[in-house]
Amino acid sequence: MTPLHVHPEEEVVYVVEGALTLFVNDEPVRLVAGDSFAAPPGIPHTLAVESREVRYLSATVARSAARYEDFLRAVALPAEGSSLSWQESGDASRLAAIAAPNGIDVLGAPGTVV
Repeated sequence: MTPLHVHPEEEVVYVVEGALTLFVNDEPVRLVAGDSFAAPPGIPHTLAVESREVRYLSATVARSAARYEDFLRAVALPAEGSSLSWQESGDASRLAAIAAPNGIDVLGAPGTVV
């Protein structure tokens, strides 16, 4: 699950294979292969993978394509088993630093839904 985040631009998600659920504010939007959804700008959102694997495309306006790609790669990694909280592990501050160049504000740990 991606961390709860918000950015000033619309984000379009298109599912190529598998299934996922977007949580826009606290409303779930389930998408399967062939479905797409545009998350409105300025609205907190997150997504959870609902199938063993999922391939999806995410498109938004990015001030830095390289840093946006870094953000997507960072949130695509499965969570590692750890006894540390998300804040204690340093993941929150690392992700915030990657997200900031594109105006993305990380609002909560993976699993947080508004």
